[in-house]
Amino acid sequence: MDFSASYDANAKVTAGPMDDGNTYYGITEGSYFWSVVMDWVTAGNVIEPYVENTPEPATVVYAVDLWTRLDGGGDGNSGEVAQVIAEIEQQPIRIRKIFDSATSYRSDHELWPLLQQIATTLFGAERAAEILAPSV
Repeated sequence: MDFSASYDANAKVTAGPMDDGNTYYGITEGSYFWSVVMDWVTAGNVIEPYVENTPEPATVVYAVDLWTRLDGGGDGNSGEVAQVIAEIEQQPIRIRKIFDSATSYRSDHELWPLLQQIATTLFGAERAAEILAPSV
């Protein structure tokens, strides 16, 4: 088994697997497994520093920007707009209502992959990236 140890956000150690195969959290000086961790460090190993896992910020596209970026054709009722509406109309009612009532579209929402798929399938990756670029 590969033993490893790392600090957590509270400067406590997570280490394992121990002799019993388990990983233990919150190990501090004086606790039961501290000597095991110190023996491991003395053998030349390093307790990994805590690395905060900061998620990427969500992309937000305001509905007004999305629909403004789409070409409506000469009459405003055709072109890219008509193609996107036709795709959305094929979706279940729940999804259609979400798209219809949304004031923004977010990359951390469950329907973002569908929006990406529709835009990419209809217009290609480059145009989809333009349409779904973050609003400012």
